[in-house]
Amino acid sequence: MTIDAKKAHAAEVDFNALRMFVAVADAASFSAAARKLNLPKWSVSRRLSQLEAAMGVPLLHRTTRRVVLSPAGTALYERIAHLISSLEQAAVESPDELGEPAGSLRISAPNYLGSAFLADAVTKFTTRYPRVYCDLYLHSQPLDFAVEGFDIALRAAPQQMKDSSLVARPACPIYARLFASPQYLETHGTPDEPADLAAHRWVAHRGLLSFQLESRSGSATFRPQGPICCDDIFSSARPSVRARVSVSFRPSWLRRI
Repeated sequence: MTIDAKKAHAAEVDFNALRMFVAVADAASFSAAARKLNLPKWSVSRRLSQLEAAMGVPLLHRTTRRVVLSPAGTALYERIAHLISSLEQAAVESPDELGEPAGSLRISAPNYLGSAFLADAVTKFTTRYPRVYCDLYLHSQPLDFAVEGFDIALRAAPQQMKDSSLVARPACPIYARLFASPQYLETHGTPDEPADLAAHRWVAHRGLLSFQLESRSGSATFRPQGPICCDDIFSSARPSVRARVSVSFRPSWLRRI
């Protein structure tokens, strides 16, 4: 048999077939192995025949009273029995029995999320898992998270997740409020409806294309555009609003502008 042929045969061998083989070898019986695996006897017998065909050698000698391993079957059993046992044990163990989490956890998040939420969450996490070291980076720069080696990245704008291979899940909604100085509103007018906002000067978020507005009259999607754009709008917008030159929005937990 050539090397390529051996590889092809190995690819046809699956874990369940090997598990059935070990069970039959341990019990020296198809019936007993089938009962242990909670499978029909014919199913176990057929899978073992398929395994022998894939291996290209007989693994079992069947008699009327018992099943005996062939030399090839004995060699295979000695190689895989402990592996099958370990895998079965791991499948039924609880996470605590598998070992306490340990190592480094690299987390990337914007400054405003880090100061508002992550400090407390990371403290609780490291208290629960003292062998885990949390490496926290607070910034809003666009990153290649995989190349930079981050395990978790929190972002307010999904558009910042450029790598489509990343797994993204919503963590929580962020409720924000619109802010403007009295002097700005006196000069440019106070908007009454979402449509009025398009005429105003904005500090826009580089990664946030649009957001959902909720008001007494209903909801609307709005895309802010203006003379200023930044990647940490909740921190950087403050000087522009105080300078009376723009409208911006900040999370509802940040009361003061």
